[in-house]
Amino acid sequence: MSLRREQNTVSPIPSGYPRWTLLVGLALLLTWGAWWFASLRQPAPRLLYGSPIGTTDRFTTIPNWALIGIDFQHNYAGVSTWLRGGNPYRALDNDPMNARYVYPPLTLGAFSWTALFPESSALRVGFTNPEGEFTFLYAPKAVCVWLAASVGILLLACWRSGKTRDQLKLPPLSFLLLAGATLLSYPVMFELERGNCNVLPLLAILGVVWLLQRPHSWAADLGTAACVALAVGIKAYPGILLLGLLALRRYRATFLAVGLLLVLIAGTWGALALWVQTMRHLAAGELAGYNDYAHSLAMQWHVFWRDLHLPGVAEIPGTAAVGCAVLVIVGQVSWSVFKARSPVAYAWPLLLWLTAMGTFATKISIDYNLIYVPLALLSLWDFRDRWWTHLVVLASFLWCQPLYLGLGGATLLLLKFLSVATAGQLICHRIRRNEKPAR
Repeated sequence: MSLRREQNTVSPIPSGYPRWTLLVGLALLLTWGAWWFASLRQPAPRLLYGSPIGTTDRFTTIPNWALIGIDFQHNYAGVSTWLRGGNPYRALDNDPMNARYVYPPLTLGAFSWTALFPESSALRVGFTNPEGEFTFLYAPKAVCVWLAASVGILLLACWRSGKTRDQLKLPPLSFLLLAGATLLSYPVMFELERGNCNVLPLLAILGVVWLLQRPHSWAADLGTAACVALAVGIKAYPGILLLGLLALRRYRATFLAVGLLLVLIAGTWGALALWVQTMRHLAAGELAGYNDYAHSLAMQWHVFWRDLHLPGVAEIPGTAAVGCAVLVIVGQVSWSVFKARSPVAYAWPLLLWLTAMGTFATKISIDYNLIYVPLALLSLWDFRDRWWTHLVVLASFLWCQPLYLGLGGATLLLLKFLSVATAGQLICHRIRRNEKPAR
């Protein structure tokens, strides 16, 4: 009796942070800061030791573009075109990467503040594309503001991961370790290098979790619905968060979110239709080889099964097949949370994990869309767990750290999918350890 009870009892949480978490966290933050300091001091700012897309001779898993913030430049150019009276969904000026704007209309509004920063006439950056040299203007001050805002949102998310560990009765980790491990992870470094806007859905998830922990009311549900609608309106793939609200038993908030999304669609229908047309055009092609900076199984479906010598499976529509697989995995984890006695306690890791899984089902998904993974793992991992939980974290670590380990092609693609998919089992494991499912 006593032996079995001792084996099933969670050991008490140690008070304070272990010293090693402070030291390791400080080392990671210093490395991150030195990396960025050296990168920003170069004549054309770039992260050190990267390489152009399509090459394998590199030290890091972060591609080396002609400047930091190339995706931010896309939003900056979209706002500039819009305010000059043009339609960025038809023709986009001052962007070397895209002829038309590739984000939903709400994203354009979210970056309207960039109009406060005029283009710099002193800094012209050449960008080599298939058509030759493209020289354009961008606003370095606006890039710095966006980098600072992105880091601020990420640090706030690190704080939330620490608070979630307390709620789940896990050993505390110092904020330095949470921040260092997050900021130095490959998806986050990639996000910051590109100046992408996945931090905006992350900020919306922070809002959702904060509201879910308030007293249940119409105001809280309306705020939750608004946060989800904003996340979907900016990046589309967070639409999977609607399943998360159902798993958390917030039905009213789910219906309100659907209603707000319908209003948003109706209000931006003209621009939204042009955006959908652009995305269909971008997703129409098939890759001839792997893109190690992307993790879309749907886009690389034919390549993957071709290399496994299973051409028959390759004929199955990739988007439908991957979408079904994602729904099955998401359904199993969501059902476990739904049955939990206190599902809101698992809201933060659940919503982060769901959002990461949603990126696998889209036709176009670059690895910076996975910034949610390290935050989810840091809020769930416990060194006292069984060996298989450490194996899940290790599998994610192999591709989630920024140094290039020689992994690529089908191996890397499969590792990303399986590691993120399996991470959902850590949520189920936490539920089994911390509480009995409601009958």
